[in-house]
Amino acid sequence: MRALAPDRGFAIVPPDNHQYFGYQVPGAGEVNGDGLADLLAGNGADSPTVDGVRRDNSGQVFVIHGRTATTVVDADRLPAGAGARIVGGPFLDGYHTGSSLDGGRDVTGDGRTDLVIGSALLPGDPTADVGGLDVLTLAPAAPAGP
Repeated sequence: MRALAPDRGFAIVPPDNHQYFGYQVPGAGEVNGDGLADLLAGNGADSPTVDGVRRDNSGQVFVIHGRTATTVVDADRLPAGAGARIVGGPFLDGYHTGSSLDGGRDVTGDGRTDLVIGSALLPGDPTADVGGLDVLTLAPAAPAGP
């Protein structure tokens, strides 16, 4: 991966062995309360490993928090506070979470930014050939104590 000049932003290293990382990369709005815009990076065809089990085509989405630092972000090893990983569906295989993504809007009317995460299969039925959407509201991080 090429390094960016320090005044150009920061690079994100994809997860190990995930050639389509970043297939979808929309803005997420401001989800963690630090005043910087965040982004989503996802791929519905990813086959992540969770608890030692490969989940073929379950898909995954990364929420990468905005930052002023120019150091490289490693998606597989996100440090605390740098973002979050969302792995597809309750089923082991084929959920395709992250097939489509959107963010930066309050679709639930609670005053917080929501993320809309599309899946190629309908939640609750891994055999249905129908897509589905999940709306996820991420609460901003709690302010640091005194």
